[in-house]
Amino acid sequence: MFRQIAMFLLLACFASQTLVYAEDKGSIQVKCEPGVSITLGGVQKGVSTKESGGLAISDVAVGVHALKAWKGDLAPQFRSVTVEKDRVTEVELDAFVPKEVGSLEVRTTPVGCQIDCSNIGVLGSKKTREAWSMEDVQVGMYELILASDDKTLKTTIEIRKAFKTIVTADFAKRKISVVIEDPDQAQKKAEAMRNMIKNAPFRLVAISPGSFMMGSNKGDEQEKPVHKVKLTKAFFMSATEITQAQYKAVTETSPSFIPGDDNPVENISWQDAVDFCLKVTESERGKGHLPDGYAYRLPTEAEWEYCCRAGNTKEYCFGDDKSMFSGYGWFLTNANSLTHPVGTKKPNAWGLYDMHGNVREWCQDWFADKYPSDEQADPEGPAKGEIKVYRSGYFMSKPEGARSASRGASAPISKAVDQGIRVVAAPELAKK
Repeated sequence: MFRQIAMFLLLACFASQTLVYAEDKGSIQVKCEPGVSITLGGVQKGVSTKESGGLAISDVAVGVHALKAWKGDLAPQFRSVTVEKDRVTEVELDAFVPKEVGSLEVRTTPVGCQIDCSNIGVLGSKKTREAWSMEDVQVGMYELILASDDKTLKTTIEIRKAFKTIVTADFAKRKISVVIEDPDQAQKKAEAMRNMIKNAPFRLVAISPGSFMMGSNKGDEQEKPVHKVKLTKAFFMSATEITQAQYKAVTETSPSFIPGDDNPVENISWQDAVDFCLKVTESERGKGHLPDGYAYRLPTEAEWEYCCRAGNTKEYCFGDDKSMFSGYGWFLTNANSLTHPVGTKKPNAWGLYDMHGNVREWCQDWFADKYPSDEQADPEGPAKGEIKVYRSGYFMSKPEGARSASRGASAPISKAVDQGIRVVAAPELAKK
C-alpha cells in the first residue's frame, strides 16, 4: 500500500512539473534561406533547411531572447524575439549579404545605462566606466534605445562602412546626439594633435580620459561631498606653471612682484589669465598648430584636481606623508617667502610639476560652496557666480592648505603675489 501511494505521488509530481513546463513555454519559427546557423541566448539551436523553410525552435521559455543568425562569412543578423506562452513567434530573416562593417560607440551621462539595439545584437544592461563600444557592426540603419532609471532616449543611427558612429546621451537634459566619424578625419585629428604638441609654446603633458573621486572628507566643508567625476575627453596640460618669460612673450607685460624669467608669473587676475589663453589660442590657430575645436584655456576645477592627483587617492599626489612635501613643492617651510623657478621639484606621477605650492593657479569655474553629491561627467562648475576658483597652495602655504582637494576663490579682477596660471590645450568650453 505504501509503495502504491509513493508511486502515485511521484507520478503526480511529474504531471505537475509537466503542466508548469508547458505553461512557461512557447516556440519560434525562423523563416530564412537554408544553411543558416541559429543561436538563441548564445545556445546553438540548429541549421535551417530548404525543406522546412527555416528552423523551428520549440520549448522556449517565455520572455525576450537574443537571436543570432549567420551563414559562412556573410554578415550575421540579430533579432530580439519575444516569446509568449503557448504561441509560435515567427521571425523572418533578411537575405544574407557580404560583410560591410563600421563601429558604434555610446557615451552617457551619468555613466551606464540599458542599451537596446537588438538588430545588431545589443540588448540589456551595459554599465561601463568608460564609453561603451562595439566593432564590426553591419552597415545599415538601426533604432537605438537608451534607458536610465525612469528616462528613455531613442534615436535612429546609421552605420557606415569603416566609419565610427558616436552616440552621446545626457539623461538629465534628455538630449541625444549622433556623430559619424570619418576614419580619415580621425587620422587627421591625431596628426593635428602631434603637430600641436610639437609646436606648443610650452611643454604639454597628454592627459587621458578617466574617472576619480573629487573632494576630501579631511578638509573644509567646501571640499565636500566627495563625489565621482568622469572626464570623457583627452586633453593636454602645461607641465609647469606659466613662467614670467612665457607670459611676457605673449602679452609684452611683466606684472610679477618677484622677478625671474623662470619663476611663475604672478600678480595676474583671472581675466588676465583668460586673455593670455585667448592670445595664445589666436596665435597658434593662425600658425595651424591647433586641432579643430581645441583651444588654450584655463583648466576646469575638475580637470585640475584630476591632474594633481594623477591617479592618487590620498591627500597629496605623493600620498599622506607631509614630510615628503618639500620634495614636491615650494611652501612655508622651504620657500623663504618667495616664488622659485618652475620645474625644480619632483613631478607627480603624470609628469606635472609644482601642483602643490609655488603659486596658486586660476581655474575656469565659478566657485560653489559645496559640490553636487551625484556623479558628474565633464563638470564646468556653476553657470554664474561672483568669485572664480583657484587651486594649489603657494609659497606661504602650510601643507594642509596645498592638498590635492584644497580650494580657494577670489574676484575675477583681483590680483595678488600668490596668483598664477597653468593652462590646458583642450576642447573648447561654452562661454560663461
